[in-house]
Amino acid sequence: MNSWLTKDNLTLVGAVIAAATGIANLLWQWKDRHDKLLVRCGSLYTIIDEYDSLYVVNVGKTPVQLRNYGFVLTSGHLMSIPFHLEYEGLDREPAYTYQKGNLRILPSESFEVGAEYRGQVLGVWAITATQQRPRLAFFHATPLWKRSWLTLSHFVNPVYR
Repeated sequence: MNSWLTKDNLTLVGAVIAAATGIANLLWQWKDRHDKLLVRCGSLYTIIDEYDSLYVVNVGKTPVQLRNYGFVLTSGHLMSIPFHLEYEGLDREPAYTYQKGNLRILPSESFEVGAEYRGQVLGVWAITATQQRPRLAFFHATPLWKRSWLTLSHFVNPVYR
């Protein structure tokens, strides 16, 4: 008979498996607590007009509340679309806008916004009420080095315009 196949060793193996399963379950539940957003450039649905647009999809299990969203400008600043519509008015930079969906996004639902912007846009961003840093996405024409630099710099210190 094998010397390692004893009752004590089998109990030990069972306890180690149970502990590993418990720790994995705790980590999984802790990870699922955070907001999970998919932020992308462009339109989720086909539109006729030429807008710079973004869409946000909630891929998490709980509803999220969008706090702010907008464009990443060539200067690297984050331009807030709601801020500019409220304080700058429609006669300034974002001339025409559209919006589909609510700022409170249920699981598997989306929010989309577009604006006719007269400057060049490198990407888009969005942030929820519980997040500390914005989630960024870039257009394909944005160079990889610039994407990396802007993502890192806004992770450290987001700069809004």
